[in-house]
Amino acid sequence: MRKIIPLVFLSVCSFLLISSCSDSNDDKIKCTDITAFEIVQQANQINFSITASNALTYEVSYILSGSSYDPNNGTIITSNSPIGSIPANLLNTHDYLFYARTVCDGSNKGKWIGPKKITLQQYCDTPSDLYITSQFFRWNESHLYGEEASNYQIEYGPLGFTHGTGTIVTVNNSVFSGYTLTAGQHYDFYVRAYCKNNVGYGNWAGPISYYAGNGVNQCESPKNISYETTSIQPSYSKVAVKWSVDIFNGPFNYEYTLVPKNEVIKEGDIRTSKSGEFPVYNNLYNGIDYDFYVRAKCNDDKKSEWTKKTIVF
Repeated sequence: MRKIIPLVFLSVCSFLLISSCSDSNDDKIKCTDITAFEIVQQANQINFSITASNALTYEVSYILSGSSYDPNNGTIITSNSPIGSIPANLLNTHDYLFYARTVCDGSNKGKWIGPKKITLQQYCDTPSDLYITSQFFRWNESHLYGEEASNYQIEYGPLGFTHGTGTIVTVNNSVFSGYTLTAGQHYDFYVRAYCKNNVGYGNWAGPISYYAGNGVNQCESPKNISYETTSIQPSYSKVAVKWSVDIFNGPFNYEYTLVPKNEVIKEGDIRTSKSGEFPVYNNLYNGIDYDFYVRAKCNDDKKSEWTKKTIVF
């Protein structure tokens, strides 16, 4: 028996030491409390920022003010980052309470910090379902929340450009076709909604990237001018004029005029036509030649150089 007692004693001691070590490890992984918790609404996002140490993940709870003050009864989301956002698709213009806590190891969680109370404001939601081709850039406006958008702001530029350095355009509907792109270049497009009643701009959607295989809206001068002459009577003829229309660099409006050969263009004689519409002159005198001029009238009132074709009789 004297030989067995020390073994039992050692076993008991070993058990006590292991238990003591286990308790010590539990103390080491205990979650620390959050030292700072900020939350703010930015259009359709509720942005949060948490300051804490040794947390694996974080939990944020939100609950309608007055319904309960227990964060365990709220809607709880888990975030792997101390900085994140929650979609603001909650009840609009109501007070909400927000809480946060750390999560360190399974059920080992810190104390709830809060509440942080905010009143959700009406906002312009972010446009969705962005889509772009060589002909148009469009998006879905059906998800706008709280206030209808009165217009949209578009910004586009070279791939990876910084906001504020691109081309900015405002349109009144959810499609835009007036962008100018250079063949062989990559571009990024963004869009955001603007709402009245002091709601202001929503968040930017994008970027959506596009490779311009062809030039788009380059405002190039019309090409391949041709004409067809039909005699009406010995001294007069009917002349129909046409030119090529580039589907990637249009459609445009065009300005054109006809003057006796080698005479200067007179502003008062300039006419306008839409893409696909071509002029016809019914009574041109056969005794002289004429110079026909045409140019493209492009976006932002830009105009191409005049292209000339001499009509010879």
